[in-house]
Amino acid sequence: MSTRIITLFATALLALTQGAGADFTDVNTESDLRSLISNGIDVRLKTDIHLSSYLQIHKKVTIDLNSYKLYRTVPRETEIGAQPVDPEGNGHVIEVFSDGELTIEDGSVKKTGMITGGYAKNGGGIINYGKLIINGGTIDDNWAADGGGIKNGNEDFTSPILTITGGVISNNYSYAGGGGIVNYGTANISGATFLYNKGTTRGGAIWTKNSLTVENTTFRGNYVLTRDGDGAELSQAGGGAIFMNAGTATLTNVQIINNYALDGGAIWVLSGATLNVGGENTILNSNYSFKHGGGAITNYGTVSITNGNFTDNCSKSNGAAVWNKGTLSINGGSFTGNRAGIAACDDPDSDAYPNNNGAVFQYSGSGSLSISGNPVISGNYGYNNSKVKYASDVYLDGSKKLNINGTMTDGAHIGLLCPNCAAGPFTSGYETNNSGVNPNKFFIDDQDSVNNRFFVVNGELNRFAVTTTGAITYATGSNPKWAIIDGAYQGNATATIASNTSVDTIVFERPFEVGKFSTIVLPFSIAVNKVDGANFYTLTDFEKVNNTWKKAEAQKVSVEGNLAANTPYLLEPTATKLVFHGGATLKTSENPPYANVEGTPWVFYGTYGRVEFADSITLEQHRYYGFAAQERDGYTVGQFARAGKNAYIPPMRAYLRYGGSDNLTKNAGGLGLSDFGTLPETIDVKIMDEQGNVTETATLDTRTGVIKRDRWFDLQGRQLKGKPSIKGKYLHNGKVEVVK
Repeated sequence: MSTRIITLFATALLALTQGAGADFTDVNTESDLRSLISNGIDVRLKTDIHLSSYLQIHKKVTIDLNSYKLYRTVPRETEIGAQPVDPEGNGHVIEVFSDGELTIEDGSVKKTGMITGGYAKNGGGIINYGKLIINGGTIDDNWAADGGGIKNGNEDFTSPILTITGGVISNNYSYAGGGGIVNYGTANISGATFLYNKGTTRGGAIWTKNSLTVENTTFRGNYVLTRDGDGAELSQAGGGAIFMNAGTATLTNVQIINNYALDGGAIWVLSGATLNVGGENTILNSNYSFKHGGGAITNYGTVSITNGNFTDNCSKSNGAAVWNKGTLSINGGSFTGNRAGIAACDDPDSDAYPNNNGAVFQYSGSGSLSISGNPVISGNYGYNNSKVKYASDVYLDGSKKLNINGTMTDGAHIGLLCPNCAAGPFTSGYETNNSGVNPNKFFIDDQDSVNNRFFVVNGELNRFAVTTTGAITYATGSNPKWAIIDGAYQGNATATIASNTSVDTIVFERPFEVGKFSTIVLPFSIAVNKVDGANFYTLTDFEKVNNTWKKAEAQKVSVEGNLAANTPYLLEPTATKLVFHGGATLKTSENPPYANVEGTPWVFYGTYGRVEFADSITLEQHRYYGFAAQERDGYTVGQFARAGKNAYIPPMRAYLRYGGSDNLTKNAGGLGLSDFGTLPETIDVKIMDEQGNVTETATLDTRTGVIKRDRWFDLQGRQLKGKPSIKGKYLHNGKVEVVK
């Protein structure tokens, strides 16, 4: 009988022992396993199988571990920290040749299937030169000089493909690097877990030199040894989870937790390598760098961070989250609770590494740091010689500059610690990408967040010492001199500038709604033609009709005129923000600024502090009217509202007070006005242009506080001076109305 006939007969006989799964042949012995595999037949283990030599894969085949072990018992003649000795290079468990394709899975309920016991020069568990797919099972406790668990390709053979869609890579060890995996080819990993793998020099879990994609995967407790087999401390040992020698790696929605190394507790990126980190569920937490910098990442190559949470990482040296000497771009993500310095790492040698800085540390020599978008880098710390912590978020070493390579967006909050920021501009590209945007919206000075602010000078950020009083912050030691007025200020302090203070530039931070009247008071005079974004009005008259306050007039300030200091105005926004051109001299008035409406008992008051009314409604409060700042209680933005319970007027605004001697008492309707001949339910307001011509009318309801505008337009959109007398169709307060 020929050899071929015998082989086919044995194969057919074994096929009769298949279990319930029609796609697999059950195996119990090493010889059956080798025979079936050599013929490309998928197998399911029915017991633990010990291999006397490595299993060779030359065809497309699947092994279902089925909760059992596929293992070797190669004597281990060395200890962790020393190089495994495998003179013949065949101590691994499986080798996939270039013509082979192996799929490993574990179809059991227990999910305890395992490939283990390898001890080799390369790929202690599996060497792959073809295609290797791991859908389940565990690659555990394999040792090698290079690639403890898996080695995918080699320096001269970079075409192998490794695909992992599940399973566990754990407790593997490599002397050279990549305790879990060494990758020279293409590795795509998702849904996997890397636990407690270790390397002596580089890459506790993964060492890669080509293409690596990882998503929805956890790295926990992987590390690079800090000492060799003789106990001597290593000078370099980086990438507790991942070491990038070259190539590109993309990490999305990964959890990298409690990994450690001498450098780059989680990841080390070498020059020439590119790392992309993203995904809102990405977490780099509690990773440690025990000797140098980069608690989470040490970068000499190119790193781009678009999302992710970097929390509670620490380093003995600089860069608790990221130490950068390459090209680093941060466009999103959150960096909080990271700690740089000896106290953070609980090292007893308190004098060894004092004054280390930065959740993100930019090295003074080569490399660049770019920021845009909405990253949060705040609440991170360094420690001094006395182990006292101080804020240290982004640290620019030496004369390094921060590149603003895109638009900063809402939500960005970045602390900066740069000893040389006061020497001049420390950014590149700020005004190009964020024209007209106040940098203090995004950046805070870690050195002194109270007395230092950032200003744009010649397009870039400079740091200057400032004086803050209530809603006004100004810097007179800068060049140019600046003032920032915070129109959204919610504090209780009243702005006070007792003496003339000249500034060259004024920034007014307060959003407006176009067309909705508001109020304003300013501590400086300025020409109207130097202010963009609003029309300004003064209250010029209140008129009585039949002994009733029935009409009020508001006249527009001429574009050739001036806005007087410490004088309240009505303001009609034509844009969402005010822009002041040129400088001014600041000085607040000793008494509350006000403007009497001549010949009437009405007074228009301005305020530089918050004006609050009592918790209970009093008759006196019925004399006060302010503009509604938000839609509430029936009022809309831009309407006069009568002061009531818990009402307040924010700083830099104005309000009306009726100063007549009318006796305001309770009537049958409750709190109200007894003399309706004096304060009526409504007052007609005439809005006039600079020449005194009425441009529109409005109605102020003194009981509800609502001011309703009465606007008429023709169908071509041209505003009329009142209700038209000619019959036809018109636009009246936004609706088509027919005049008959």
